[in-house]
Order: sequence, then structure tokens, then C-alpha cells
Amino acid sequence: MNNQTYTSEQLREIAQGLAERLPEISSESNCIHRQVGSLLYNVRQHRVISTGTNKTPSEASPCVITHSCTKHDTGKCPIIHSEVNCILNCLKNCEPINNSEVIMVCTYSPCYECGKVIVSMGIQKFYYLYKHHRTDWNYLKYNGVELVQLEDITKREEVEEV
Repeated sequence: MNNQTYTSEQLREIAQGLAERLPEISSESNCIHRQVGSLLYNVRQHRVISTGTNKTPSEASPCVITHSCTKHDTGKCPIIHSEVNCILNCLKNCEPINNSEVIMVCTYSPCYECGKVIVSMGIQKFYYLYKHHRTDWNYLKYNGVELVQLEDITKREEVEEV
């Protein structure tokens, strides 16, 4: 195993490169409200150990079938958030989540519920592109999770084309 230690800037560069994969990952979502992708990356092994997207537990999403957001219609959302799906996929594949070796990269900062799961799994570095309105910044900081906003590559490319 590689024993290299990374600076915060090096980890940010790794996360920024990984963020380029998020649009492809989030395209797997069956949520019609918000397309979100996330991944867990082991920095010591230099590999993605899991990905996740906003998805229902089964492919038969009521939202997709009715072409309407179930949460807006009934107040109940059948979607499992991207971060939780990513962690569940990791656990299903028997991949260890060593908190000092794993970073999470996601389209959005975590909502409060996902934040609790991230804290309980010991993930200490979380990189995101956009701020989610339900992120509890104080809770995450208090529990040792460092949140780092990344640059949105797609917007940068749009600006360069103009």
C-alpha cells in the first residue's frame, strides 16, 4: 500500500479531477427532481471504490412511471440520496471505508440526513460542486467533516466557449 501523505491542495486537485465523472454518474439517477452523483475514492489505493446516485431501491420509480415528482405530489419521497447509495454500494461490495484514506466527491453538499450517515461512517473529507440548502454546516464541522466546494468544470467550459 502507498504511504504517501497528501496536502489539502493535492486532495482538492484529485477531487476536482474526479468531479468530472459526476455528470456521467448522475445520469443513472431515476429521480426526476434532481440528478445527483457521488463517489468514494481511496487515496492510498488510487481508485474509486464506490459510486452512487439519487435512486429508488428498485428501478420502478413511481416518479418515472407517472412523470411527476412523488415528493411534491404526496410529501413522501421514495428516493435514496446519492451519498447514502454510494455508501451502501461500498458496503455491499465489502469495501472498507477507512476514514483517513477515503474522500467523498458529490454534486451537492450533503443534506442533514446524509450528513448524519457521513459522520457515522467516519468520512472526514467531503468535496462538492453546489451548496444544498439543507446542509447543516455546523453539525458536520463539529463532527470533524471538512467540506470543500469545487469549481464547476462545466460552467468554466461554457465561459471559455463564449
